[in-house]
Amino acid sequence: MKKRRGFENYDYLSTDVIKLACSGDKEALGKVIARYDNYAIKCTKSMAVSKFGLDVETIPIDDIMQTIWMRMIELILTRFKFYDN
Repeated sequence: MKKRRGFENYDYLSTDVIKLACSGDKEALGKVIARYDNYAIKCTKSMAVSKFGLDVETIPIDDIMQTIWMRMIELILTRFKFYDN
């Protein structure tokens, strides 16, 4: 299978960072947001155009992303739990 350009050096977040994020650690949550922010922005812009017919140049992307990340953090904290073996 051919690798997609730009994904040869993909860095995953460590399990420890994910566990801390799920327990509400602000630094870990910041790392999750930093890691996936560009992807989230791309998806948001794509949906704004394809589903709602919006011009991405006229939407307040920073405000929208803040709202999205606030909701995502809420979901991370309430739905994802780690149990040590």
